[in-house]
Amino acid sequence: HEPEGESVSPVFLQVELNTIASSMGSHASNAAGLHAFMLGRYVAGVDDTAKALQDHFGLGAKPDAFSEHLPANPSLTHIPAALAKAHAVYGGKPGAVVLFVVQGTERNFADQRFLEFSLWERHKVPVVRKTLAQIAAEGSMDSATGRFCLGGVEVSVVYYRAGYEPEDYPSDSEWGARLMM
Repeated sequence: HEPEGESVSPVFLQVELNTIASSMGSHASNAAGLHAFMLGRYVAGVDDTAKALQDHFGLGAKPDAFSEHLPANPSLTHIPAALAKAHAVYGGKPGAVVLFVVQGTERNFADQRFLEFSLWERHKVPVVRKTLAQIAAEGSMDSATGRFCLGGVEVSVVYYRAGYEPEDYPSDSEWGARLMM
């Protein structure tokens, strides 16, 4: 942020801190890489931007030391690891999947796909993405074992990326799917 007035130096501000949701976890990891790139690219210069960055981070004659001031953001490692741990603790049949409950008009698919890919690449846990309407049509609960299946495939973990707003429940079938899970 660059305050108004010629004599005031630019300052760095935190824009948002979300302590509840894991949404945007992969984007946050990617943003950390972008910050490292941008600082590495611009801190080494001799212009006013470089000087402001060097002064802010107290780098003096060591502009390469900026990376010591950047926190790591391992959310793209930790969120899939937590889902994989829940999957392992569940102890279901081989072939069980993690279910991502998504909206039919999902716009945040990129963040979710990074989590899905990381869950598979690092832990070999498959993900299935379904809307509440699809779950209502394909889901079943074994009354004897309490195991939830989609089209005959056992679900170990349900990860809700939808179902938080009234619009996610346009009919009783979506409510039925939620209750079944």
